[in-house]
Amino acid sequence: MTPKVKICGLTRPEDVEQLCGMEIDFLGFVFYPPSARFVPPEKARLFVTMMRELSPMCTPVAVLVNPSLSDVLKLHETTLIEMFQLHGDESPALVCDLQQRGFKVIKAVRIGKTQVVPRWQEYKPDYFLCDTLRDNAPGGTGHSWDIAWLPKDFPVKCSFLAGGITPENVLHFISALRPFGIDVSSGVEISPGIKDIAKVADLLRTIRSYNPSVEERK
Repeated sequence: MTPKVKICGLTRPEDVEQLCGMEIDFLGFVFYPPSARFVPPEKARLFVTMMRELSPMCTPVAVLVNPSLSDVLKLHETTLIEMFQLHGDESPALVCDLQQRGFKVIKAVRIGKTQVVPRWQEYKPDYFLCDTLRDNAPGGTGHSWDIAWLPKDFPVKCSFLAGGITPENVLHFISALRPFGIDVSSGVEISPGIKDIAKVADLLRTIRSYNPSVEERK
């Protein structure tokens, strides 16, 4: 099955508009103020409205770091987003609480050479997201991780893969792990928050041309 595609860290309406015409599955908006890709909730609501008009099948995702339940509910009220990516040290209880309220949840885990993915068995999100552990940054580092570092029993079939993914290396990740989806931000950017539409097109061509049976014969 062809992996789903999530492009994350959008900040400009023109990028949202162009990506909506490319049959992308998810668009991610960062609500973490220290990030160079941060967007105010009021601006994100305009993006979500645009998505509903131009590409109703494309799902907006809110990316947060260590929010409280009230933070998430307030953000939902402002932006209308119903899928949340938790990119910090959020508890399994918060994941469960949000799901019980009807929201979809992606829980990010950070992968490092000497880092055992902490407590992932305690979480029951709709999806995991595997990102790179680096300098205690919550994400968006642009650096890759080695697929050998992933625990053998990790549920990659219901996970997004992130961390330094580009049009040039995406086939390595999807052919080796066959994830649910691919999450890309810096790998298709001109600068933080400014997307390179030509790179996005290259990424999509590579992913959509992937044929598991052909790759297995190589």
